Amino acid sequence: MSDETKVKAPYICGALTELSLDYRDAVKEFYVRLGDVCEEILGVRGFVPHEHYDPIKNADIEDALVYEAERHTVTRQTTLLIVYAIEPSWGAGIEVGWANEHEVPIVVLVPKPKKVSRLLTGGRMVQEVLQVFDEKHAELCLKAFLYEFNELAKNELVRERENKEIDDAGKGLDKAEKPDSTDTPS
Repeated sequence: MSDETKVKAPYICGALTELSLDYRDAVKEFYVRLGDVCEEILGVRGFVPHEHYDPIKNADIEDALVYEAERHTVTRQTTLLIVYAIEPSWGAGIEVGWANEHEVPIVVLVPKPKKVSRLLTGGRMVQEVLQVFDEKHAELCLKAFLYEFNELAKNELVRERENKEIDDAGKGLDKAEKPDSTDTPS
């Protein structure tokens, strides 16, 4: 399936490799729930990287393959990067950089009282930074954000269609107004 025909989806991003093993399992479950929230609100499930490239279960996948696959997913198949800034993460930082470079909107969920680098939150594609109290609150805040994000996307599609119709109508007028060279008196 080509990138043009593949349905784009939100991408869930956050620390994983850097977390202790006991904490990692709970965080992975939370990332899965965030992916499910995307499906509930947007009708398309969020891409959850560990379901494809888990650093423990899929340790045999070459590093370069993981890099290229995730870069491709973020830069060509992602509608929204959802960052859960629970801990600093090299991988998440790279994914945020890709999203900023390729004009993929970003929302950052930050558990209170954590602080996040202004380098991350100051990116031009960061739409919102949501301070959350716990995972349940994060899910609720994400739902509210996704409702608004979805409405804005729908409105943008309507504007694009209207503009295309206006452009197409204008092209039709241009052709109708141009005199035929055979009609010009000599």
